[in-house]
Amino acid sequence: TLMRSSAASDVYKRQEKYIANFNMQEFAANNIYPDIWSYEEEKEEIEDDLRICYENLKRFYRRMAELNSAVLVSIY
Repeated sequence: TLMRSSAASDVYKRQEKYIANFNMQEFAANNIYPDIWSYEEEKEEIEDDLRICYENLKRFYRRMAELNSAVLVSIY
């Protein structure tokens, strides 16, 4: 539907804005895992990987919602 398409477009625009302002040094300074943030020469590849992983994560959560399934997240 038009509303869903518009919402998807807004999400895409926010995602691309985030990627455009993506700062690998901030991730390094905050010890964000994995420790790949010093590979400045690979920034575009890392950005592409982040896009792909984010889309896969959204797809996973949508599917779990469709199945009415719970997702357990453990961070340690």
